[in-house]
Amino acid sequence: GLDKNRVVVGFNTIDVKEYKPQDLPVFKQWLNDKYNIEDGAKKIIFLGRKAEYKGIKFLVEAVKILRREFSVKLFLVGPNFPWFEEYYSALSPEERRDIIDYGPIPYHSHQVKVNLLHLSDLLVLPSKFEAFGIVFLEAWACGTPVIGCRNEITSEVLSGAGLTFQYGDVNELKEKIKIILYDRPLRDKLASAGNNRILRSFNLDTVGRQVYSAIQNKA
Repeated sequence: GLDKNRVVVGFNTIDVKEYKPQDLPVFKQWLNDKYNIEDGAKKIIFLGRKAEYKGIKFLVEAVKILRREFSVKLFLVGPNFPWFEEYYSALSPEERRDIIDYGPIPYHSHQVKVNLLHLSDLLVLPSKFEAFGIVFLEAWACGTPVIGCRNEITSEVLSGAGLTFQYGDVNELKEKIKIILYDRPLRDKLASAGNNRILRSFNLDTVGRQVYSAIQNKA
């Protein structure tokens, strides 16, 4: 019985001014030294809670294949859950050198997350489902292209500004990762499209006007 004309759909938003790098050369050198990152190595990042539905194992399996072809580091950033700790511990020491459990980033260390995103070649969020996926916006604000799962919400958020794959399809994910990492024009196009998505739909002014208008028209 709900009148669809009285439903307002708004999105999450970020303030792009909070996603500028700071002391990036120093941070990059520290990162390279700590994790033995060689020049030219590709860097992929996952940001989020390490729960099973997030699809991390599919991303890890894809990277396990890719690391046989070229130098790559996968940074798994976020709080650990028991499932992840058991799964990660089963990886070999050699695999864990390239598939890195970075751990959670404290709330007061926002700049660390920003710098990591600026240094990453790609963000992958392989979740089976997401309410939105605000990490996509954070990556776009840092000029980093993204890959997500092909589901209703993620497909709407990305909408031509990222690649998608079928949840659980390791081979498709692997191929999409290779496409973005080695097709520089496509990477630049997707990163630019993502930035435009923020400016057009996911910025504070646009979402704020939506909310204000909904409140004003509540009667």
